Amino acid sequence: MSKETIYADEISDIHYTGGMIRMDLGTYVTGEYQEDGSEPRIESNSQVVIPTSGFLESFNNMQEFVNKLLEAGILSAEQE
Repeated sequence: MSKETIYADEISDIHYTGGMIRMDLGTYVTGEYQEDGSEPRIESNSQVVIPTSGFLESFNNMQEFVNKLLEAGILSAEQE
């Protein structure tokens, strides 16, 4: 069985609707910058919909992974 890979530069928005957590995934739009000229503009291209319990478990998993990256020196406390 193959998995679909979805690339995102960031989670651009998170909201709660209809009893589910909805996370919009965004990617940078090449050549289009914010009005103030800073970073490239983010465009939402996909959405992940997950029950609250799954979101909380995912959050815990991500926090554990961040801690492992900190311990390995891949991230520093200033990047958090």
